[in-house]
Amino acid sequence: MDKELASNSGFIRSHQEQFTFFYKVVDLLIVFSSLFLTNGYFSLGMSSGELLTVALISVVAFIFVSQSMDLYRSWRFATFKELLSTASLTNLVTFSVIGIAIYYINVVSLMQIEVMLFWFASVCGISVFWRMILREVLKLMRRKGHNARRAIILGLTESGMNLERSLMNNEQLGVRMMGFFEDRNPERFEPPMREKIVGTIEQAIEKAKNGEIDLIYIAMPLKAEKRISEIINRCADSTVDVHIVPNLVMYKILNSRWYGVGNVQTLSVFDSPLAGPSIWQKRMFDVASCGLGLLLISPLMLLIALLVKATSKGPIFYGQIRIGADGKEFKMWKFRSMTTGGENHQGWTVKDDPRVTTVGKYLRKTSLDELPQLWNVVIGDMSLIGPRPERPMYVEQFRKEIPYYMLRHKMKSGITGWAQINGWRGDTSISKRIECDIWYIKNWSFGLDLSIVFKTFWKGLVNKNAY
Repeated sequence: MDKELASNSGFIRSHQEQFTFFYKVVDLLIVFSSLFLTNGYFSLGMSSGELLTVALISVVAFIFVSQSMDLYRSWRFATFKELLSTASLTNLVTFSVIGIAIYYINVVSLMQIEVMLFWFASVCGISVFWRMILREVLKLMRRKGHNARRAIILGLTESGMNLERSLMNNEQLGVRMMGFFEDRNPERFEPPMREKIVGTIEQAIEKAKNGEIDLIYIAMPLKAEKRISEIINRCADSTVDVHIVPNLVMYKILNSRWYGVGNVQTLSVFDSPLAGPSIWQKRMFDVASCGLGLLLISPLMLLIALLVKATSKGPIFYGQIRIGADGKEFKMWKFRSMTTGGENHQGWTVKDDPRVTTVGKYLRKTSLDELPQLWNVVIGDMSLIGPRPERPMYVEQFRKEIPYYMLRHKMKSGITGWAQINGWRGDTSISKRIECDIWYIKNWSFGLDLSIVFKTFWKGLVNKNAY
């Protein structure tokens, strides 16, 4: 065993509780100092009693919300995006609580939008910045062997080798591979793989009991359930962390996640990527952006409404039943772009479709007919970003023809999406559209949503396939 690694492996890691306490103290100091900075910058003249009252409210709110958001868990194996979104959402919820409290105790000097925004931006910016710096410092230390965790893999399998590659390619995680342990005869493996085996599983368990390793990854086939259970029971006589690496390459996985049902653990195969803070993050973004959008473009919508009414008979808006998240029906709104009754005709619109009105032709080409769907987003039927919803009859048709078609309903339908910015819109390949939708759900992140919004304005509004 690497002596240097053994001597350094306990640095910081063995003091996790103290490290968490350090995080909390720094965060509270940021909240306090930003409050006093805000008071001085805006010359609010708050009395010492008001400052103390607001400070106490802030402490209670921040501690409660941060614990609820699990902000102080270990972020070693998480992405920076996950840390950033959790820290930002924690601050947003905290300041929402603080704002309500300030309103009720009537601290007039703080009841100004610019003051609260300044205080919130200060706290959020500084707390995220110092976490980013500390994260980079820890990454550098781990690459040099500090704060490292020694790991072994039981079972020289495909899933085990995939895990080894991931650990080797992510040195910043601070996990040092010490080899594979395998009971099967090494002669069964090809020479390059054979050299990876450094011992038997019995030897691995002894190393665990002697404190020579920190992590055990069991990457054995699922059919070896009895042997896996035996290994886990024997590892209970040690302080090593044991992880099972399920061999799920045989399944088409969509955002798998562990769930607890009483004392039973289950692994979802098809699941939504939204859970915990990410649900609120996406929803708050939807409401804020679409609510503001409705206000800003209301003059344009009024003009379009007048044009629709003046150039053809019939209502201004057209509502059509579509299938959204979890396969539920909802009414999706558009500016009417066809002659009355034209939308009831089965089949997509085609070039020079006689059903499309003169104004409707331009509305559809520029996507302006979709603007009323901002209201669908505000009331929760849709999201700004997501797979485009289809009519029930097409859903029934496509679910029989296209494998995994229904998985696109694991998220709310969107006004725009990954398929639309990649040109798969209107009279184009359905299979390519579904492929893009599934990719989006598998790879969802708040950053991806933002990039789709910007790309929609850049190249997604006007489309040659929209008739």
